[in-house]
Amino acid sequence: MRKLSWKFYDDYNHLLALPHTLNPTFEGSSDVGGADADLIVDGTLIDIKTTVNPRIEPDWIRQLLGYVLLDYSDRHQISSIGLYMARQGILFEWGLEDVIGGLSYGGAADIKSLREQFKTEVQRSSRSIP
Repeated sequence: MRKLSWKFYDDYNHLLALPHTLNPTFEGSSDVGGADADLIVDGTLIDIKTTVNPRIEPDWIRQLLGYVLLDYSDRHQISSIGLYMARQGILFEWGLEDVIGGLSYGGAADIKSLREQFKTEVQRSSRSIP
């Protein structure tokens, strides 16, 4: 743990002075049975991974995007998502518009309308579960 924390400090100590929220929850968290992320630093939603084998799993990106969409009213003002690979000491960061544009095959995707659609579907699904 000590080595991991010092590695973070050596490379990313500038992030410590930025606005942050630890374990943020979202307006829609209760719609999915509870959901909290690792942290938000200056508008970047970051998930911390401690995997020994460095890789980026598609499910990790989908999880981050799910959190973004659960922020129905944009309270956290998330503008990017990131993965911090703690054992490797690497922070990957992607702009939200770039990620959503890539997933929509370059089409113009409006985050506000995506959130509204997501909210409708999540709430409909949660009502249908006995």
